[in-house]
Amino acid sequence: MELLGVKDIPQLVLKTRTALIGNCFLVNFNSDIKEIAIHIKQKASIKLPDAIIAASALYMGMPLISADKDLTRVEGLDLILLKP
Repeated sequence: MELLGVKDIPQLVLKTRTALIGNCFLVNFNSDIKEIAIHIKQKASIKLPDAIIAASALYMGMPLISADKDLTRVEGLDLILLKP
């Protein structure tokens, strides 16, 4: 939703991001991810959607690729920070 829900997103960017997402797998929101997200919100001052995304990466034991510098506040997250 964050990758595609950008106002006035250029068609080429939309098409590229959609193709990228097509090569990914979905992680269903569950009670474990919810608890991790709550813990993240208690420790780091980040938005709830970002906490859920970070919690999903932690739950799956996978790195998270993002340009969001706020995610550097999440302890234990294997973050690959992209420059915008």
